[in-house]
Amino acid sequence: DTDLLSEVEIAKMPEFVRAFRCGTMIESTNLCGEEKYTMDPDPEEPCNKRDYRVSWHPGWKWQALYGHVFSFLLIEIVNDALQMIKAEGSDPKALFDTLKAQEDADYQKLKDLPIDSWGYVDTILNATDIPNEVIYKKPNFCHTAKLPSQIRFKGILTEVEMKEDYKKYDNENFDKGFSVNEIKYTENDPEKPMPLAFAPEIYQSSCTKHTIQIDHPDFFVANSYPTKILLPNPSEVAEYGIQPKELQGYITMCTALCGWGCPKDTVSLKRMINGTGEFELSVNGVQVVNYTKFGEDCVFMRHSGGHKFAPNSDGKFEISAKTADPKMYARISAFVIW
Repeated sequence: DTDLLSEVEIAKMPEFVRAFRCGTMIESTNLCGEEKYTMDPDPEEPCNKRDYRVSWHPGWKWQALYGHVFSFLLIEIVNDALQMIKAEGSDPKALFDTLKAQEDADYQKLKDLPIDSWGYVDTILNATDIPNEVIYKKPNFCHTAKLPSQIRFKGILTEVEMKEDYKKYDNENFDKGFSVNEIKYTENDPEKPMPLAFAPEIYQSSCTKHTIQIDHPDFFVANSYPTKILLPNPSEVAEYGIQPKELQGYITMCTALCGWGCPKDTVSLKRMINGTGEFELSVNGVQVVNYTKFGEDCVFMRHSGGHKFAPNSDGKFEISAKTADPKMYARISAFVIW
C-alpha cells in the first residue's frame, strides 16, 4: 500500500509495484493515479497528451503484471521442453521432427472427424446453405487492411516489394495507403484495386518520440465511383499456397470500427444491410442482394440464389463496390473467402 509509506520507502520500492496500490484502489487515487500512465520528463512533450488515458483503462503497471504472469508461463513451458530434450538424449532436430509429426497427425485426425462429433459446433448463423464442413475445414484467406498484420508488413496486400523484417511492429517500410480525406470523394483509378486508406485523426501523429499505438483499423475505400478488387491476388496465392479453384465461394465483408462512431459521411454496416440501396456490391458481376450478419462487424454476402458465389475461369472473385451518394463512402476492413 503506497499510501502507508514515506517518500524514502516509496523510492526504494520495485518499479513495477511502486504507486500501484493506494489504499484499496489500484492505479486510481493519490500517487497511484498520478503515475498510472508513463510520462516523458519533458513537460512540453506531445506524447504526454496522448489519447486513451482515461480512468477505465488499465495503466502500464497493470499491463506489466499481466505481462509478467504470461512470461512466467512461457518460461516454464520452455524449461519443460528443454528438460524433455535433455532427458531424451536425442538430437533436438530429430525430436522436433517427431513432435511436429505427432502434432500434424492429431490435426489431421481432427479434420477427418465428422463435424458433428466435435461437440461444440453449431450451424453457422443458422444459414443452411453455408456448410460447417466448408467454414471449419476448407481453405480460406483473409484480405485485411488492419494493422499490425503480416499481410501489410510483407507487402502482400497491395503487392509492393516484399519485406523480411515484418516482425518489427514499428516497421516504417510498408505501403500505408492514402489519407482517407484525400480519396473519399475522388474517382478511382480503374486499373488499380480498391484503394487502401487510413484515418489520420486516430494515428496520434504529433507523438513521434515514443511508439504509443500499433493497432490501427485501416480500411479500403468504396465511394460513388465504381471500384473493384480481384481476390486472391498473386502474392496471396504465392505466400499462402492458395489454389484459387479450391475456394468454395463463401465471402464475408467486414467494415472498419470507428471507436465512438464513424464520420457522418460514412455508410455504416447497418446502413449497408438495411436494403435502402445506399451501398452496391457484386461478385463476378452477380449482384449482392442481402447479407447474413457474422459477428459485430462482418457479414456473409448473399445473392438471389444463396450465399455461394461462383468463381471466374481462373478460380478468382472480382468484388465491385460503390455508394449511391457521391458525398458518402464506405470503410471496408477486410474480405474473407472460403
